[in-house]
Amino acid sequence: MGGATLLVRGQIWKALIMACMALMTSYSMAEGEEGGAGGVPYVALAPSFVTNFGGPADVDNPHFVKVDISLRVGSNDMVDEVKYHSAALRNYILLLLAAQTDQVMEAPSAQTMLRQEILKGVNKILKHEDGDKVKVDDVFFTSFVIQQ
Repeated sequence: MGGATLLVRGQIWKALIMACMALMTSYSMAEGEEGGAGGVPYVALAPSFVTNFGGPADVDNPHFVKVDISLRVGSNDMVDEVKYHSAALRNYILLLLAAQTDQVMEAPSAQTMLRQEILKGVNKILKHEDGDKVKVDDVFFTSFVIQQ
């Protein structure tokens, strides 16, 4: 009985330590999203992107995607600029997602190419609006759900 109790207690401690680590990680990520001092600045494009995709050939069997996207920028000064242009960025991303095929949405390597295409398009929009003062360094899918 004593050995089993120690095993359960050990598992509880391990779970508590992992939960604390997860909280610390989420806190540091949230600090970065808000542009906290010392953190990498991220801009979460909220709300989620939800659209159908696949084109008119799939009218009888529509496909939907729900995607959450965060953008990493080079400095805290750029966070507000990216947020300011979020309507244009969201429009571009939404139209791009809607134009995708089943193959792109399902294949992990194609999703990586989609991330790169979003990055290029977002930076093109920002360059047109603000010149070279604002640039997105990377695009992250923080959630990617497909319904077919």
